[in-house]
Amino acid sequence: AKVRVFDPQGFKEGSKLLDGVEWAEDSYAALDGADAVAILTEWNEFRALDLDRVHELLKTHPDLNAAWYRFESWTSC
Repeated sequence: AKVRVFDPQGFKEGSKLLDGVEWAEDSYAALDGADAVAILTEWNEFRALDLDRVHELLKTHPDLNAAWYRFESWTSC
């Protein structure tokens, strides 16, 4: 599998630890052409993603798994 990530705070340390990971310049670059997405943070930068744009960037269009979040408001359940 090819893994592409974006972490504005973790790049410096993460790039030392995660060999073989492609680091994207921003959230949307990380999503471009992706088959799957995992957002593992509650940072406002990620809560504010344009979900229509995210949908357009993905290679496939899977159903959203909203087990922990309500995507309408991006608030924790």
